[in-house]
Amino acid sequence: MRTRGHGVLFGLALVLLVALSLWWTVLIRGSVRAEREAALREVALMALIAGERGDDFDRAGEERRIDERYGRRTVMVWGEGALLFVLVGVCFVMLARMIRQERREMAAMESFISTVTHEMKSPLAGIRSLLETAAAGGLPEDKRAEIMGMGIAEADRLEHMIENVLVAGRLRADRHPLELVLATPAGVLDPFVDHRRGLLGDVSVSYGDGGRDAQMLVDPGSLRIVLDNLVDNAVKYGRGDPEVRIEVVVEGRSIRIDVKDRGEGFDPADAEELFTPFRRASAQGATGRHGTGLGLSIARTLVRRMGGELTAASEGRGRGACFTVRIPGRPE
Repeated sequence: MRTRGHGVLFGLALVLLVALSLWWTVLIRGSVRAEREAALREVALMALIAGERGDDFDRAGEERRIDERYGRRTVMVWGEGALLFVLVGVCFVMLARMIRQERREMAAMESFISTVTHEMKSPLAGIRSLLETAAAGGLPEDKRAEIMGMGIAEADRLEHMIENVLVAGRLRADRHPLELVLATPAGVLDPFVDHRRGLLGDVSVSYGDGGRDAQMLVDPGSLRIVLDNLVDNAVKYGRGDPEVRIEVVVEGRSIRIDVKDRGEGFDPADAEELFTPFRRASAQGATGRHGTGLGLSIARTLVRRMGGELTAASEGRGRGACFTVRIPGRPE
């Protein structure tokens, strides 16, 4: 309602500005016309006086010069009026675009808030149910480890979502700290994969020639956030028992990290759309999947701030996907 009210207010202001511009243009045009007529009357009077005195007076020449002078002023008035109307039109177009953009952002934010609320309630409900069952002594001994693992996975999911929201806020406000240091892929990836494998199952990492001990200039914490989002995305769209493979390859002066899955994939034309905040592309089959639509956008932003690039590739739906992170290596 507030957006609509602002739109009406600005629209009204533009209408009044157009009316005022038109009124001033007509008023100035009338003033120029009156000045021209007064000048012509003065020339006629001077011609009459010259005739009585017998002096030579070029009335036609004087009238022609007056017409030329006031003709130029008339053109100038209409030109300035036209320019003013063009500027008002530009303001109107910009206003319309701003209103549309604000409405899109409001709709996206409302959808995001609704999604986050739902996503928070789901794991919290599972954890609450687990704790209530445990408090009542209803956990079978043979299922205790499995059920506890499910509870830890739900807590990890909730923590991951909250971290994404916080990181997105810091990135938007340009307050996310980055401390670039030299690190090896194995030093970052091995602990990460061990942790994720315990929660998500089949996540593996392999290193090409020199990939394990190659040095890269990164913020390790930010790179873990990137990998967390990419692996979460791969598991989410992995179909059945997802298999996620992380491959590390040295490419010249940079390190390439591929996160591959054999899941649903996407149309190649939708690759860039995947990184749009708050949007989970329909090509990836987002219906019914958990997530806030922030993960891939956060990952790309962090990679770019570390001086690298994140891209997505797929051969089509049902043929898996590959997300490629390129990180600068050790500076010369």
